[in-house]
Amino acid sequence: MGSSEESETKLRLGITQMHENLYGDALTSLIKAINLCPCRPASHGKDKSCNISQCIRAVRDSETDPDSFYRIVTGPCSCGFKWPSCTRPLHLEAVDTLAACLEKAKRYAAAFSTTLGLIRLDPASPIGYCRITNIIRYLVKDRTEIDHDVRRSLSALLRDANLSDRKKLGQCLVMFVKCGLHNAEKYRHSPDDKYHVILRQMAHRLKLPQSRKDFLTRLPPELIHMIFAHLDTPQLVACCRVSKVWRQSLEADTLLWASINLARPRSSRYFAKFLQRHRTVRNLSIQDCSRLNLSVDKLTAILRLPRLQCLQIASSDGILADHNNNLQSIDRIEASPLTKLSLSANAKFPGVSKEPELLQLVKRKAATLEDLELCRIWEGGRNGFFLVNEGWHAIVFPNLRKLCLIGNHHFDLAVLNNCAPNLEHLYVEDCAIHHGTNVKLESLRRLSIGSLCYLGDGPHGIFPCLPRTMQVIELLSPDPSLHKTFLFGFGDLDDPEYEVRELPEFPCLEVFRSKYPPTPDWFKQLLSPALQNGSLKVLEFSVQNRWRSQPAIEPAKEYPSAASDQVHTIGLYDYAWAADSYTKELDATPFLEWLNRFPNVKTVTAYPDHLFHEYRSTLSFFSRLIAHPNIEVIHQDGLQGVEWDRAQELAKARGVKLFHTPEHTRCTKT
Repeated sequence: MGSSEESETKLRLGITQMHENLYGDALTSLIKAINLCPCRPASHGKDKSCNISQCIRAVRDSETDPDSFYRIVTGPCSCGFKWPSCTRPLHLEAVDTLAACLEKAKRYAAAFSTTLGLIRLDPASPIGYCRITNIIRYLVKDRTEIDHDVRRSLSALLRDANLSDRKKLGQCLVMFVKCGLHNAEKYRHSPDDKYHVILRQMAHRLKLPQSRKDFLTRLPPELIHMIFAHLDTPQLVACCRVSKVWRQSLEADTLLWASINLARPRSSRYFAKFLQRHRTVRNLSIQDCSRLNLSVDKLTAILRLPRLQCLQIASSDGILADHNNNLQSIDRIEASPLTKLSLSANAKFPGVSKEPELLQLVKRKAATLEDLELCRIWEGGRNGFFLVNEGWHAIVFPNLRKLCLIGNHHFDLAVLNNCAPNLEHLYVEDCAIHHGTNVKLESLRRLSIGSLCYLGDGPHGIFPCLPRTMQVIELLSPDPSLHKTFLFGFGDLDDPEYEVRELPEFPCLEVFRSKYPPTPDWFKQLLSPALQNGSLKVLEFSVQNRWRSQPAIEPAKEYPSAASDQVHTIGLYDYAWAADSYTKELDATPFLEWLNRFPNVKTVTAYPDHLFHEYRSTLSFFSRLIAHPNIEVIHQDGLQGVEWDRAQELAKARGVKLFHTPEHTRCTKT
């Protein structure tokens, strides 16, 4: 048996004997366990008064010099004896158990001296400080009748420590706790254990300042920023309420407040003070300003932030709480580097009065805006369609790159081209075209169109206005009139003389999405150049219209010449292929035949017809997709319940990432 195993055996034996009140045998076993330590500890002798007086004097001096106690206990005794030093946990536990055994045997002076030897053994360990404070607390405890053993041990300790009364010894208890916390935190060589926790709890009960140490006062600013950068704005505001030190430290870090996102601020007074404290904010987002009572003056105060670059304001009703037509205050706004502006109101209340202040705001910031999003801002109209305020014709956006119009807006392509000559990304949803003209949007690279109405004298089509350098085209509405009339041709669909205009080619096209089945003619004319030169990377479209007026097409048969080794994402919508009319499973063969046309595809988006997969199983379909050797990522919304759990298991086994992605998120609005 090795020395460590034998020492542990003696230690466990001594603990058992101590619990059985066999103190003499327990002391013998514990001393043997200590002597078996490889450090070969030497004995000081029976007279320990020099050790006690030296340590008590050092702990009292630590009030002015926190490191004095550590220097004394790591040095030799005043009598010249060199105390051993050892950090082995088994050795420390054995000495601590020895002190506990002496304490239970009512030999308090010997237990006190043994505990001081334990502290000298490893001054950075909290175990000795916990033991000695426990002994002192028992000795100085107020009693109606003092035990003879306690009186005798207390008198011996006071004599050896040169203390006048037990109150002085009680003060030493506080000093030992302070020294233990200081040495354990400054010199420790092991992680926290239960004795660290006990020592901190003692300091907390004694109401010592050391128990309330703030990590913000001890860490460099760089680490503080890295910690609090993970919190959002409401969490940072809550942290500022912890203490004045936290508030001053966090508010001094301007990078933490560079982007502020407020969910639903209520107090107008607090909001004004909040802006005054954070004048360096760059991005400000208010998700709902309905309770803020946002007035023109408050909006002006926001726009006067000197470094504001991005402003996003949304509301559950109107943006502004009052309409006092105070346009002069907005005109006096100093020019700030505002590059992104997003204004979003509620669509549930049509007929809301127009807000000329917001139009004036857009006009004031038009020179610097690069990204503009307007969602149901100006309302009021005719025949169910709503028109943008006529002041738009006088606004020019020389630097505008992205424009997003959602809900009850109208735009004229010619006016849009004149107002934003450098526009690259256009997102339009629930809007109307008025007086469409055949113009060329030469700078446009990305086009996303949702539901769209036409108010012109006769459709002229949008696609002929697009340049050959288009990179992204997304047709997000299943309405056939949008695809066949407003985008490609002119004339009524029911008219036998319906004519399809000549479409431009898009050799640079990288992303194409359509929620309506493309006809073979315009599929070939629009997408063949991009497929042939390898620029097309994402190809997603529907194989059946939402009205189900025609059967679902099989793309591999419908577009026989479509193939490319550069496409990495393939997607099909609204498919409902079944092997026969009796089967309850979705047939994956048409999808896989189309997929094999593109050998380097890694990502698949598959959205079956919702009416189909409500009654039929889609697990076998997605199982075949998961088993395809090239597929790495699948986006879908057809798996539910047990089928989703089973598909997740199959995907994990094959190393495929399977996501439940709603269909409406598959666009490049952002």
